[in-house]
Amino acid sequence: MTHTLAALLALTVAVSGAVSGEYPSPPPWSVLSVQESNPTTPYTEYNAELFTPVEELGALSASEFTTLSHPAFPHHSARVKQSHFCDESVRINGPNATVPFEYSWTEHANVFFIDQPVGVGFSYAEYGESVDNTIDASKDIAGFIAIFFERFTRFKGRPLHLAGKSYAVRLFGACTSANQLKMGFPGPLLACICVRDIRPERTAGGARDGLSSVMIGNGATEWMSLILSWYDARCADPIFPPVDDIADVQRYLRLPDVQAAIGVDPAVRGNFSITSWRVNLAFIAGLDLYSYRADHYLAALLERGVRVLVYVGSNDWVANWIGNDRMTRSLEWTGNGAFRAQPLWVWFVDGEAAGLTRSGSGLTFATIADAGHLAPYDQPVRSLALANRWFAREEL
Repeated sequence: MTHTLAALLALTVAVSGAVSGEYPSPPPWSVLSVQESNPTTPYTEYNAELFTPVEELGALSASEFTTLSHPAFPHHSARVKQSHFCDESVRINGPNATVPFEYSWTEHANVFFIDQPVGVGFSYAEYGESVDNTIDASKDIAGFIAIFFERFTRFKGRPLHLAGKSYAVRLFGACTSANQLKMGFPGPLLACICVRDIRPERTAGGARDGLSSVMIGNGATEWMSLILSWYDARCADPIFPPVDDIADVQRYLRLPDVQAAIGVDPAVRGNFSITSWRVNLAFIAGLDLYSYRADHYLAALLERGVRVLVYVGSNDWVANWIGNDRMTRSLEWTGNGAFRAQPLWVWFVDGEAAGLTRSGSGLTFATIADAGHLAPYDQPVRSLALANRWFAREEL
């Protein structure tokens, strides 16, 4: 089956260590055509000579897509081209315009965004195929990240952070599991392998490639902890109305000139939708919500030395902070005792209380005060401070 994933919205992959004015190559758009791998595909030994690195944007066409591949993913390819659609950090200001945005996370990180799973946003599958579970959806992310890092080698050796919110955190939880995919080559973690499964490789600068952390925003990691906390969360003060209309995002991304500038495939141009109930119902029918627990994967990542940040808007009800706090304290890993021994304490931004936090042994839990399910949207200043401190390995 062939999938096309749009690198926009939903799941975030950040490569920290960026310098001012530097963006991912190619910014900000790439399209990934993914064919389901044949389970009998023979083992492919890594050979650096198989790759032709694309180091500069000038090597890419601005009018036509360049197809990139990866020897360990013989049935995956990424189509990329130059775009200056997001050269400046902006936010949507009404249904027809954008304005500069000074609180973007791109100040200290190169970021690309992925519409996942197939069928949401601008992503689609050919021949009427679909994805209805977390494990299959995570394979598409693996192919994209593998191709990206092997082609754009100037990003290799930098810390890699997988960030997602709500249900998206389940995707990169499965992505980083030890048994998902086995690749026989050294190099970056590339989303689908655990650190200990890769022969170590050090770059010219001495830094080891690999996953640095995962960042979970208002996550649906362990459903029962959240459900049992709904009553507790609803007894809090009511939230305030949003500053901006979130529906403006949908209206703006429906504009034909915007879709053309982004590079949306003509096959799916039209009425962009914030929600895909078809995909939602497919995941429900497959019992994905109950058959897969992301907290087990988080414990495994912590055991392998990957830092984990769990942050939650304090006013969120569904993926509430009470349930996420209980989930972090119940993770089964060797650092659990040290983490549980730490009290919740207040963290500050510009002298004002920004929320509560607990940290220990590589795991950090934090609330963002006066934020809901879309915490960075509701509290951009506090969210940016949290992200920048996390990238810099500073205490909140």
